[in-house]
Amino acid sequence: MNSLMALCNYKQMCHLKNSQPDLILVSADNAQRFYTHFQNRRKNYEFITLCRNPYDRFVSGWAFCKNHNWIDHDLDYLTSIDNPDSLKEYRKKYKIGFHHIFRPQAESLLFKGKLAVDRVIRFEHLQKDYSDLLCDFNYPDKKLLHRNKSKHKPWQEYYDKNPKLKSFVKRTFANDFKAIKLIASIECTESNRLSIKAPGLQPRCFPQN
Repeated sequence: MNSLMALCNYKQMCHLKNSQPDLILVSADNAQRFYTHFQNRRKNYEFITLCRNPYDRFVSGWAFCKNHNWIDHDLDYLTSIDNPDSLKEYRKKYKIGFHHIFRPQAESLLFKGKLAVDRVIRFEHLQKDYSDLLCDFNYPDKKLLHRNKSKHKPWQEYYDKNPKLKSFVKRTFANDFKAIKLIASIECTESNRLSIKAPGLQPRCFPQN
């Protein structure tokens, strides 16, 4: 690999028009913009992203934000809240934390309602999917380190104690669940159920005009 470009804002994205790096890292916030403006790069790159069970991701994101003092309430608050929809009212007070917890994964998985990537790495099987990815690109295997791990109980326990919270997450992240369901429908074999390779997805959900 000779060159790497990380796209974290639109200004950096504009510089991409005149370059051809081997690897492009696009932040989730810029995924839709990247898909819109650089669909002509489809033939030159394999699009890869990561997804996580929304129920697990919500609990982990909440714990992470609490550990960084981005929100006031701990996870026990979620098990006792009677109206989870009121959590959306925290948008202004907890701007950073709110964005971290509620940013939809569908923005980096879907484009115009269709799968926008060639390969998906599942967080639940991160090491295996990552190892498979390295192998497919002829890179030596490497063990991933787990950094910034948030401390919390198994995510299922929070929803078992408060079914209203589970219903809230299901509604709030409906597009994420839709994306994951779409991914599951494309994964054809047991050996390939965790990482998608979809060369047959033409036109790979990007408009041709």
